[in-house]
Parts: sequence; C-alpha cells; structure tokens
Amino acid sequence: MRSNKFQFFCALAVAAAVSDILDPVTWKIAKSLLKVWFWRSGDVVKAMQFIKRSAACRACPVFYKPLQTCGSPLDKDTRGLGCYCYLPEKVKLPESRCWLDEHSPHRDYGWHE
Repeated sequence: MRSNKFQFFCALAVAAAVSDILDPVTWKIAKSLLKVWFWRSGDVVKAMQFIKRSAACRACPVFYKPLQTCGSPLDKDTRGLGCYCYLPEKVKLPESRCWLDEHSPHRDYGWHE
C-alpha cells in the first residue's frame, strides 16, 4: 500500500503536468497545497466530521479514485470539474470547503456544512 505522502505527490505531479505551469494561479495553488501538507497547524476536524466528509467525497461523481482527488484532468468524464485536491488530507482541515458545495451545490452530493 502506498503512503499518503506518495499519493499526494502523484496527484500534485499530475496536476502540474497538465496545467500551464507558468500561470500565477497554478503556482499559488501549488504553494498552498505544499504549505498545508508541510506546515499545517495541527488542527484537524473531529472524527465524525472526517468520516462524513470522506464518505461524501467517495460517493461523489467528481471523485477520482486512482489518485483520491477531487476531480482529475485525466478523467475525460469529469475534466474541468473539482479542485484536484488530495482528499485524504483536505477532509482533515477545518477550513476546507467542498468544491461542489461552492461551485455547483447538489442535493445528493457534497459536504453540506
């Protein structure tokens, strides 16, 4: 079984490879992801919220199982959807928000927080 850190870097590498790496927005997102991964404050959500968020992500049609990300440029059916965040880490962070809730609220999918 691969470690979360390895899967995170695979997801980040895929996102960087298919994006315009000279775009300032892309660099800002990459910097934020690395900051969250390495310099996280230590605050995490409670166990029930973690379980609820994780289950919602895995049930979502935007979830890309091979990389465990919110969408993926590699998935032709959902290309352009999702934030491409690595969900095993994102669901732990109290300040995180569901991409679907923010961009296209849906009755059956999302965190609904």
